Order: sequence, then structure tokens, then C-alpha cells
Amino acid sequence: MKNEPLVSYDIIKRAVAEDEIAILYVVQHYARYIATLSMKKFKSSSGADYNRLNEATVQELEAKLMAGILKFRIPKRY
Repeated sequence: MKNEPLVSYDIIKRAVAEDEIAILYVVQHYARYIATLSMKKFKSSSGADYNRLNEATVQELEAKLMAGILKFRIPKRY
């Protein structure tokens, strides 16, 4: 996430106004970060540790992001 460009103000404004495509764009923008947060450690039958994507966590984080977008209010300019 360090060197990625920010989501543009126009996209954020459209997402807050409930534009479905803009909301999906924001969710897609954060997909790699969500995937990183959704990794879970498992042990194989041989005892080796490995990471696996927890799809339930991905869905939960995407839902929370979408809810946050819809609650977000852009302050009016002076």
C-alpha cells in the first residue's frame, strides 16, 4: 500500500453518493490490503505452518468497508 496512488476525490465523492461502480472501485483498490489482513496460519498434517486466505474474513472486511463508505460524510467547503 505504500507506493500506491490514493483514490481520487471524485471517486470518493461518487462512492459516498452511493454510486455502485465507485464503491466497487474503492473495494478493489483495497483488495490486496484486505487479503493481507485476511491471512490465517494453519498447520499441515506434517506439522509445517502455512498461510491461507480466510474468505469469511475477506467478505467481512469488504462489507465493513462498504458500510463505512456509505456512512462517510464529506465536509462542505467554506
